[in-house]
Amino acid sequence: MNLHAPRFWESANVISWLLLPLACLYGLIIWCRKLAYQLGIFSATTLPVPIIIVGNIRVGGTGKTPIVIALAKALHFYGFKPGVIARAYRATSDQEDTSQLVLDSHTAQEVGDEPVLIAKQLASLKIPLWVGKSRAKTALSLLQKHPQCDVLISDDGLQHYAMSRKSAREGGRDIEIVVQDVRGNGNGFLLPAGPLREGGARPRDLTLELVQQGSQQYDGKLYQGSLTPIFDTNQAQTVLSQMGLAYPLHPHNLASTMDSAPKSLNQLADWMAVHQGDKRVAAIAGIAFPEKFFGPLREFFPNLKGVGLPDHADFKSNPFSQFPVDTYPLLLITEKDAVKCNAWLDSRVWVVPLEATLSDALLKWITAVLQRSQ
Repeated sequence: MNLHAPRFWESANVISWLLLPLACLYGLIIWCRKLAYQLGIFSATTLPVPIIIVGNIRVGGTGKTPIVIALAKALHFYGFKPGVIARAYRATSDQEDTSQLVLDSHTAQEVGDEPVLIAKQLASLKIPLWVGKSRAKTALSLLQKHPQCDVLISDDGLQHYAMSRKSAREGGRDIEIVVQDVRGNGNGFLLPAGPLREGGARPRDLTLELVQQGSQQYDGKLYQGSLTPIFDTNQAQTVLSQMGLAYPLHPHNLASTMDSAPKSLNQLADWMAVHQGDKRVAAIAGIAFPEKFFGPLREFFPNLKGVGLPDHADFKSNPFSQFPVDTYPLLLITEKDAVKCNAWLDSRVWVVPLEATLSDALLKWITAVLQRSQ
C-alpha cells in the first residue's frame, strides 16, 4: 500500500480540477456527518475530564506524535496526571473494535509504530497510553482503569465527532490543536483533489506551525524551524505558535550501546571524515514527509542519500540490505522506524531522535485553560 502523498496535491492542476467533483461530494458527506452530531442524530460521548486533541487538517504526518509526547511530559511536570489515546494504525489490534493499554514491550505489529514510540517515551513517567478504533470508547476505557488521570491527550481525532468537546475558544476546557508544516494546506482542495480532510478554515483553539527557515543549533540540539514563538492570546479564533522540531545531538546505535561509540551527530560526522574517506551516508525514513528528517541531517552530511519509504512502512524485509557495507558504513533512521527494526539489528544504523519544543508561554496558556472552572 503506497502511503506517499501524490505530488498533484501541492498545487492546482489538471488532475486536481478533474477530481474536484469527488472532493465536493466528500465535503458534502463531511458536512452531513457533522450536522448529524450537532442535531443529536448521532450520539456523542462527553468525557469527565478535559481533552487536548492534537490533529491535522491535511492527510499525512505534520509532526503530531512528537507534540503529543512533549505535551504529556510537560503536563506531568506541571502536576497534572495525563493519559494518552491513539489509534493502532495498520496493526493487528486495529482489526477489532476493542481498546487496550499499550506497554513499551509491545511491538509495532501489535499496536502500531507511533503508539509504541509514545509508550517507550512515557513509560518512565507511568503515563498510560491506550489505543482503539473509537477514541471515545478508548478514552472511557482508559479513565475506567486509570481514574487518577485528570486530562487526556488524543493523538489525532479532530474529525472524531463522537467524542464531544467544549473548546477553549468557546470558554470550555477542551483544546483543539491543528499542526501544520512547511507544506501548509497544499492546493487547498479536499480529498481526493487535494490533501485536506476538511476545510482549511476549520475553527481551532491553537495552531502549531513548523516554519522551515533553515536549520540551526541551540542548547545542544539541532532545530528545524523558528525558535521564537509567536503567541498572541488576544486572537479570538486561533492562537498561533511556531513550533521547533529538534534533533538532539545524542543518537543511539540500533544494535549496540557501546560506551566508546560516538555520542553526537557531530562525532559521527567527524568519524566519517577521519576514518571513512569518501564513503557515503544514507538516511531512511518511513514517514509522510521524509524531507523533514533529511533536511537537518544534511547540515552534518551534505552528500546524504535520503530514501523515503511509505508512511508506516512495515519493515518486514530488511531495509538496510540495499546499502552495500563497503559503500555505506553509516545509516540513519527515525525513532518511529527503529521500533520496527528488531529483526534487522545492523551495527551501521544510528537512530536519530526527534523532539518537539513548546514555549513556556504556550504551556502556561494550556494549563490555564485546563484549570478553568467547569
